[in-house]
Amino acid sequence: MAAPSVSPVTPGFGAVVNDVKLGAELEGDTVAAVRDALLAHKVIFFRDQSLDAAELTELAKRFGEPTPAHPVEPSVEGHPEVLSLDSDEGARADVWHSDLTFQENPPLGAMLHAEVVPDVGGDTIWVDMAAAYEALSPTLRAFLDGLTATHSPTKAGGYFAAREVGDGTKAATTALTAAQHP
Repeated sequence: MAAPSVSPVTPGFGAVVNDVKLGAELEGDTVAAVRDALLAHKVIFFRDQSLDAAELTELAKRFGEPTPAHPVEPSVEGHPEVLSLDSDEGARADVWHSDLTFQENPPLGAMLHAEVVPDVGGDTIWVDMAAAYEALSPTLRAFLDGLTATHSPTKAGGYFAAREVGDGTKAATTALTAAQHP
């Protein structure tokens, strides 16, 4: 199979990877090329893919060990590493955030698979925090380098506490603790 082509979507980061059919059957060379594209562009996109929860899990295993999808939100039945987000059920984020950083060891990354995309809106917007850091003055970077940040699930505006879990009860965020990260 020919190597996938990679088309940057901005001068800074993000790219579309073409000529790849995602699935567990990806060959080692293709997995390596996709990993290289991710490292080079930080966010990569694949168009016109169709994966169910099992296929998404098997694909993730080609790149590392999948983690549980979320410590509070219920996962897809039979797939603890897959979280279904449905805006009709209130799953949306209208603030800048980094997923699961309130965990002591947050996951390296995430795979998002859009099944229904509206004609307008519904965008997931990405930001390159490494580039933002590099754009700071050396003095401000030196100041920040000595700090830690508290990442807490309670800072999600009560979102988790307001969500119902599978049995109709409210999500128990009290079991989650804040994490400190540089």
